Amino acid sequence: AREEQEYRRLLYVALTRAEDALLVCGAETRAAAADKPHARDEGCWYDLVADALTPEGVEVPVSYCDRPVLRWRRPDAFPSSDVVTMAPAVADHAPVPLAEMHVPARPARVRPSRGAPASGGNAAGPAAAPSGTGAFDAAPRAAETLPPTVRGDLIHRLIAGLSDLPPPERTAGALRLLRQAAPGLPVDAETELVAEALGVVDHPELADLFAPGSVAEVPVVGRWTLASGRDIEVSGRIDRLARHGTRLLVADFKTDRVLPDGALDVGAPYVTQLALYAEALRRAIPGVSVEAMIVYTRAPAVLRIAGQRIAEAIARIEGA
Repeated sequence: AREEQEYRRLLYVALTRAEDALLVCGAETRAAAADKPHARDEGCWYDLVADALTPEGVEVPVSYCDRPVLRWRRPDAFPSSDVVTMAPAVADHAPVPLAEMHVPARPARVRPSRGAPASGGNAAGPAAAPSGTGAFDAAPRAAETLPPTVRGDLIHRLIAGLSDLPPPERTAGALRLLRQAAPGLPVDAETELVAEALGVVDHPELADLFAPGSVAEVPVVGRWTLASGRDIEVSGRIDRLARHGTRLLVADFKTDRVLPDGALDVGAPYVTQLALYAEALRRAIPGVSVEAMIVYTRAPAVLRIAGQRIAEAIARIEGA
């Protein structure tokens, strides 16, 4: 039973890596069995996904396959809106609907990324890593035995789940969450992950970010026309969003091992990601100001990105 639970947990981790679309394709290297038209093991990932999609999926022909594929689309969760009242949306933990404009041609797509893998800022390529020499967390950690994407996902899930708990209950709550999400971790790995998440949630500089009514993992979609006349579409997810009157706080959590020396040394891809979120929110909610920050969870370090740098990032997109 535990092996099956772990098998399904790994499927969940794989499925949650997709940003916009997910293709699930089985592979068989044996001849079909006598009692079925295929050779794959019963209950494999392919079967689990196919069984889940079948009730609402639709078979559609595609150019990359010689037979129809089963397609499931998420129902429209982001209604068009020119003016959005954020306070109830945040309080109800609802997605933030962003203004959408009709565009006759397919727009250029900008997909902000969660960033570099947790155990090495350069592993995903130089474009995703913060610039500057920065601090390097070279100390061996038990949690480093986890794949970087799994480790990062667990930290994000812990941070999202802990903020709603009273401070005295957070350590015990974190362990419960962690053991549900990743049963069987060594005790020292659990201790490190919980301490890292608590270091963020309990950070005094982030009290406003985790204030009551703030929201974790907020989907963001937006489409608009740039001053240059080029259409742009943004799709992403804000790690933490809080509203205080007309002031919006937007935070992106990074689990990188390499930390920049300061906010000015944060790499351009990370700044562009936050700039797109900020621009989308400003277009959706007139009259608000957006304060963007990156939180490196390992220190933890809170790096606030200046409004001028956000504006410069948008200007570069305009001129691209």
